[in-house]
Amino acid sequence: MSDSITPNNNANEPVDSTPSSIDLSKPVGRYSPDKYTPAQWVDHIRACFPIHVYPKLEIVRGKNTVKKMLPARILPAQLHPFRVDFEHPKFEDIPLVWFGVPFERDRVFKWALRRGWGAKECPEDEEYDMLCTWRNIVIKFYERYKMHIRTRDVFGAPYGKLLLTFYSNREMATLSARHRDDALKVFKKMGYAEDEPKWYLDIREDC
Repeated sequence: MSDSITPNNNANEPVDSTPSSIDLSKPVGRYSPDKYTPAQWVDHIRACFPIHVYPKLEIVRGKNTVKKMLPARILPAQLHPFRVDFEHPKFEDIPLVWFGVPFERDRVFKWALRRGWGAKECPEDEEYDMLCTWRNIVIKFYERYKMHIRTRDVFGAPYGKLLLTFYSNREMATLSARHRDDALKVFKKMGYAEDEPKWYLDIREDC
């Protein structure tokens, strides 16, 4: 799965023993994620399961520590809020990365039209308006999937391409397995190959 934990290849470090079948965004016992802030929920999950927590990455501007990890199909453990030490309540001390695919306008808009999400600037217009359709996509997508569809500028994308994305690593604590499965299904319906969705570093993170 796109947000799976990267295997620990260092034999000197403890191996993560959390069962892969556990959905960390669902209620655990009497506790539910909607009763906590994302950071509190992460702390609760760590108290319930034997999750190995990595120290926060030592980030030096221009050293390309994170750039060398990405793009990647699996989110590195050092960038996953459940797996890395953090101090900021919204995980803003973890480098921001996005899961998505290179934005291909024709693929996205053909998919939207098939769903009936096309929009016209004026009702009497014969053609759908691209800007109006995009606005409608943003609204309808959230209503349907409870995720925000957006484009972002990232490192590692094909030249001149934005990334089409539905969530970042900092949002992982608020997403369920259903959200992540829906994201992969949507990319497939848009015409993207199974291996195209990857994690990319936000362009504002020079690390």
